[in-house]
Amino acid sequence: MLLLTSLLRLAIVAPPPPRLDIYYPTYPLPHRTVGKVNVVGVAFSSAGIAEVSWETGGGDSGPAVLACDASSVYCGWETGVLALAPGSTVVTIRARDASGAQLRSDITIESRGFPINHRVDCSRPTSGDGSVALPFNTLQEAVDASYSGDTIQINGGVCNGYLPYGITHGLTIQGDPESPPAVLKIEGGHIATVTPDLVSFKHLRMSRPHAYSPGFQPMFISGFYPIPRPVGARTLLEDVQGATLYGESLPSYSVRRCHDVLIHPSSGGTSIYADIEDSTGVRLSGFPYGGVVDIRIRNSEVTEFQLDNHGRFSIDIERSLIRSGQLLLAQNYVNTDELQLTLRDSIVEATALQVNRLVHPCHGLCELTAASLDVIIERNEFTDSHIGLDLRNTAMRERPGSQRLLVQNNIMVRSGVALELSQRDATVGGVTQALIRHNTFIGAPVAVGTTAAMLRSAPPDWSLEIANNIIAGSGTAISVVSPQGLVAAHILGNDLHGNGVDIEHDGTAVVEGNIGDDPRFRERLTGDYRLRSDSPCIDAALDIASPPSDDAAGSVRPLDGDGDGAGRADIGAFESPARPQALHMPRRSLKRIRGS
Repeated sequence: MLLLTSLLRLAIVAPPPPRLDIYYPTYPLPHRTVGKVNVVGVAFSSAGIAEVSWETGGGDSGPAVLACDASSVYCGWETGVLALAPGSTVVTIRARDASGAQLRSDITIESRGFPINHRVDCSRPTSGDGSVALPFNTLQEAVDASYSGDTIQINGGVCNGYLPYGITHGLTIQGDPESPPAVLKIEGGHIATVTPDLVSFKHLRMSRPHAYSPGFQPMFISGFYPIPRPVGARTLLEDVQGATLYGESLPSYSVRRCHDVLIHPSSGGTSIYADIEDSTGVRLSGFPYGGVVDIRIRNSEVTEFQLDNHGRFSIDIERSLIRSGQLLLAQNYVNTDELQLTLRDSIVEATALQVNRLVHPCHGLCELTAASLDVIIERNEFTDSHIGLDLRNTAMRERPGSQRLLVQNNIMVRSGVALELSQRDATVGGVTQALIRHNTFIGAPVAVGTTAAMLRSAPPDWSLEIANNIIAGSGTAISVVSPQGLVAAHILGNDLHGNGVDIEHDGTAVVEGNIGDDPRFRERLTGDYRLRSDSPCIDAALDIASPPSDDAAGSVRPLDGDGDGAGRADIGAFESPARPQALHMPRRSLKRIRGS
């Protein structure tokens, strides 16, 4: 009995044995590929993993790429793409831990030397062999018969896209390019891609029974292990209508020429990566908790954008049209990571672009550091819209991180910028810098408005620079409401013309070099807010730190717009073209030139 008790105690305290697991390719189907494969898995050892390598029956070998935790106890690994000869190949994975222990796992992979185009016609009453003459009548049969690298083409009918085991290898599923898009109806779940290989969907229309389904749910490898995300491992959607893209584990999407696409990251720990180009009806909506949302949008139309997260945002939008009613990025709770928003060269119509950082009170003694917030908005055209930045640091003993808002070179028609800053119970004040420079505001109720408040807290470091803007025809041009003098405001070199109120502030702001002249736009009625050659704003901007190097049209700043030989930036969003320097010659020289 004593011996049994001793063995039991030893079993309890003894570390688990080392393991080397292959996660992909894996169950339930044997892996078959067209000439290549990327093997992915996990190595574990309490002594720490030293190395992982691979070799094939053909004699090829090499090191695996590792992604380990801090102690190297858990290591995700991948071989990278291996080229395989036709036939059956055994891939051997070897690992060695820091104690010298050796681990080994083998997997057999069938390879075909050429891809096959499988045909599907879901309107057929009976199924064939996947040929042109005798197509399959279900998508599942085609997937079961395919190798990684094959193409499945749907030529007719409405196919059920729900696959119980998901898509376990790289495929292209497409409609007939010469016909209207093929229709996929999802019944009972999602299209789940359980593979690090590229899975492509092309020329398809999703039949969506309700708002957030059907959709694509790449579930790559979920779980605790730190699996590396393979380079280029994406789900590609091209010419797809009505898709919902979910986030689960580490999905990564490329979206090209699609319409009515909903990106919906949700649930705990969700991370989602999306690269969207040349698409319309793009919607982003979700509440990921503690994950990463990394989205890039180019040349597209955004019609909904509301994300609320406790994690890290990185949103980059260029050359796009936004008319969503509200573009909302919100971070809630303490211990947030970072929020980065870049909006450039886009058109924003009837949209409230709102960035919120609302840190809820922390219960108990917690000293949590919030990371950075960085918002860059430049070279855009806003109409009937506004930019809002709401920063409320209310967590007990929280130490807010740095926060920056840069708004420059924008055309703001009936649009403005509103900042709300507040802080309570923080042991160290946050650093917030708002730079609003070289914009042209026309007809805004309030062009730039700021309110600030602080309760029982260390003084924050809040600074506001409003410089070299044109603000014309607005109700209130600039308003800084900070009863305790919390915001170090500098109002410099603006042209404030025809406003109901030019500047209102608490008496602590630095106000220098502002003018009140008609800016003399080329054609205000048609929306041409470039400056005429006789504008008082040409070469009139005050010097500021780190001025923009271009203007709203992408032209270089500064240029010598008045021809005096000294290049100086213009006030407002546009820089006037350089003028030739005036030629000054003595009268005798002029007579000599004329021959008199």
